[in-house]
Amino acid sequence: MDEARLWALIEDQGEREPLIACGEARAAVDLLQHLAQQYGEQGQVAAELAGRLARRLPADEQAHDGAECTRWTHLRPTAPKQPRPDWPLTIDIWRPEYGSTRQTAGTEPPAAAALAAGPGRAASGRVQARRWDAPQVTDFQELRARAAADLDFDEPWMGHAWAAVPRHQFVPDTVWVVQDGVYQPFRRSDDPDRWARLVYDSTTAIATQVDDGDPAAGGGDVPTSSISAPVAVFAMLAELDLQPEHRVLEIGAGTGYNAALLAERVGARRVTTLEIDPEVADGARAALHRAGYGGVTVLEADGEQGWPRGAPYDRLVATASVTSIPWAWVEQVQPGGLIVSPFRTVFCSHGLARLTVSGGHAEGRFAGAVNFMAVRGQRARPHISEVFSAESWKESRESKADLDVAMLADPHAEFAVGLRLADVAHWPQDGGHWWCSRDSWAYSADGAVYQWGPRNLADETADALAWWADAGRPELFDFGLTVTADGHRVWLGDPSEAWPLAAA
Repeated sequence: MDEARLWALIEDQGEREPLIACGEARAAVDLLQHLAQQYGEQGQVAAELAGRLARRLPADEQAHDGAECTRWTHLRPTAPKQPRPDWPLTIDIWRPEYGSTRQTAGTEPPAAAALAAGPGRAASGRVQARRWDAPQVTDFQELRARAAADLDFDEPWMGHAWAAVPRHQFVPDTVWVVQDGVYQPFRRSDDPDRWARLVYDSTTAIATQVDDGDPAAGGGDVPTSSISAPVAVFAMLAELDLQPEHRVLEIGAGTGYNAALLAERVGARRVTTLEIDPEVADGARAALHRAGYGGVTVLEADGEQGWPRGAPYDRLVATASVTSIPWAWVEQVQPGGLIVSPFRTVFCSHGLARLTVSGGHAEGRFAGAVNFMAVRGQRARPHISEVFSAESWKESRESKADLDVAMLADPHAEFAVGLRLADVAHWPQDGGHWWCSRDSWAYSADGAVYQWGPRNLADETADALAWWADAGRPELFDFGLTVTADGHRVWLGDPSEAWPLAAA
């Protein structure tokens, strides 16, 4: 398949799909996508042809032997050098045994996949991801094939979707990477091979916007839009139990990539995606059109309000985390439908809620440990600067440390404590640990604890850890969430023994 023949087909048939021999189909898709990025009006036609043709290609089936280990790529706060309310976020990899570690190329995580696999599935994660040596020359077909070999899809349609949707067409030419502690722009033209490897790394999330599109001249502080890591994307899609006839509402269009995957399963006209940022919404809409998914409805709207005009929906999936499930979501999903959303507390930022809507409420267990940036309307959290001062330090109550803070390195312990202290922020710093709520703070280091305010936050943490240990050290998957119009309640094992979730 050469460029001259493709152009002849495009010019001759316009928007009709060209007749291409089966043996040339894969090469044609890659060439069409290349043309789409370099030409104007005809390039748009080429992009739509590529999308339609790619959807007809069979997914490569890959067999994997040996133990599987899932790594969750996510965004977590780095430890600040002094107590402060807002700290930069970096792209890390979740390692189940050790918590969050900075991404290191060429390294492998521990063998267990407890968090990803879920209860009863500790030996087989939903999505397998292995590091591979990237080719030195940009070849999207090769990169996509290698990534497909590293992703073990739960259902056949997911493999077909991965092969059909050109991920690189949904990533802007300029993305943001951490350099010297801040986010700096990285342009595709600077290093096309590195850009392509980032796009198709199965464990890497890529920041596509920082600081709500208004970074400082010296670099960005907080990522505010991204394209999620494939390993996390397909793990969440597996939890949706998506069927061809379903109507889907997506909260957070981002680049549009996830909406395209959804469209592969249910059809583009059954997918509605909401995006609060107008520039991000425009980018998603344009990318979907280029890739042949123009039937997806992209709306500039506040996702917390849902989209009642299109309700009811069979499935609602969020691509940003929440500290509380908006009641509008429950109202707009029909009985028996599912809500799948990253869920966080102020204390712990990893969690994935999978809720079934029924009888005027939504209820279900937590299904995994993913960490996504927060929806814009739920970014609020306690600020240490609002409660800590030199004067409060002098007034603080000093005592001997009576907690094993190292237990919080266990992600299940951190999650459980977060459900008990949902309104308390905690972070390690220079060998010590800080806590703060709206009216109190605590600091622990070198065997001593300092606490100030009406609450003793370090003591509350110690009590929550003791409760978790006495309960048999339950895993994240043992906990559940019930959402009603009156609020949220969390529970361990039995919904009838729930306690209120404190508001962030």
